[in-house]
Amino acid sequence: MTEGSFTAAQMEAITADDGPLGIIAGPGCGKTTVLAGRIAFLIRERGLDPSSILAVSFTTEAARALRAQVGQKLGSVASDVSIHTLHALGRRVIDTWAPRLGFD
Repeated sequence: MTEGSFTAAQMEAITADDGPLGIIAGPGCGKTTVLAGRIAFLIRERGLDPSSILAVSFTTEAARALRAQVGQKLGSVASDVSIHTLHALGRRVIDTWAPRLGFD
């Protein structure tokens, strides 16, 4: 990741302190690129375990684009990052917890 490829505001989001981070921007503003940069930063610079990262998008297209960009930045390590749509994450939670709670 090179700092020259990001604006100052994007770098601020990518390198933000620990804790919740909201990125609000219109279409085509680089949200996916910033999220991919943030994920790569957390893994490379902060030493987070890739399997401890969850990224959730609203659309399948956005999830695919994020997976592709994270893959370009991290290589094979990217497959350990969980990137899902909100619907897919909900389905995974239901499939995991419903049987444990006594539901079919």
